[in-house]
This record gives sequence, C-alpha cells and structure tokens, in this order.
Amino acid sequence: ARPIKAGRTRRTLHMLLTIAAELLPYSSLLSTSSFLLNAAFRPAPLSTIISTVVEAAKAVPAAACNLASFGFTISLGLAMLCVPLVISTCVWTVWTLAAVGPARKTLSTILMCGLGPIVLPLLSSIVLGIAWVAFSVLAAAAATLLPCVVLISALYWGLVSAAEFRTRERRKPQDGAQDITFTEMLLAIFAAATSLA
Repeated sequence: ARPIKAGRTRRTLHMLLTIAAELLPYSSLLSTSSFLLNAAFRPAPLSTIISTVVEAAKAVPAAACNLASFGFTISLGLAMLCVPLVISTCVWTVWTLAAVGPARKTLSTILMCGLGPIVLPLLSSIVLGIAWVAFSVLAAAAATLLPCVVLISALYWGLVSAAEFRTRERRKPQDGAQDITFTEMLLAIFAAATSLA
C-alpha cells in the first residue's frame, strides 16, 4: 500500500502544480518545481537534475520581469487611487497658510486641481517604473547569487566552528572520560536485540 500512496501523493502534487502553472505567469518555475518533486519520489539521474536546475536558473529573469510588471501595475493602481486624496490634502494645506493671501491661494488651488490629475500619475508612473525595474534586477541577482552566498557562508561557519570545537577539546585534559567499554556496549546491544525478539 505504501508505493500506491507515494504514487497518489506524487500525482496529486503534480496535478496541483499543473493547475497553478496554468493560472500563474511563473509556469516555467512551477514546472521545474513539479519535476523536482517528482524526482524526490522517483530518483532521477544526476544529469537530469542538473539540467533542470539550469533551466530554472534560466527562467529567473523572466520571472523577475513578470514580478516587475505585476508589482508596477498594482502599485500604480494604488497610486492612482491616492491622487484625489493627495490633491485635496494639498489644497487644504494651502488654504491653511496664514502668510499667503486669498488670490495666491486661489491660483494655487486652480493649478493643483488642473495639473494634479495629469502630473501626479505621470510622476508616479516614472518613479514606480524605475523602482520596479531596479527591484526586479535586484530580485534576479538575489535569486541567482544568494543561494551560493548562503551555502558558502554556512559551510565556512560550520567548518570554523568545528575547528574551534576540536581545538577546545584538544586543550582539555585527556585523563580518560567516564565512558563504557566496547564490551559493555556490545552487551547492551545484545540485550536490546534479544528483548525485541
């Protein structure tokens, strides 16, 4: 019954990832994830896994581009919703200035109400476009370089910690630790094995 359950699990995961791949723009990454999940249940040759990882790395720029366009669309839409609030806040602030006369307040209000709906969306789209392009480049660079940096850092930290531990242990006096002998260990294993039978 166990192989059938693993097969069902693999098919279910594959079906869910296939459905998600049709709905999301990251289909190449999801199909790669699906392949890697299948490989976890059914061992694949190393060359196939390496080629799949290379294909996933090739898909990173496209996924980052999709992320940038999606993020730009959402943030620009939210910025457009804020335009009336920004214009009304600016008008309200201008009319509370004590040092400015009513003629300048009126002219400022007309300019803000006339140019604000044109200038604010234009400036928002330029600033958000630049920000999301920079973010997508950083996300692609992080997706490519961050795993290597994390792996090298973890290896370095583990090796240095192990070396320090060995050095500390060598400095301790070696006066024979209170431990069991091999004979006592073999007797304990024998007793445990016979109690199971």
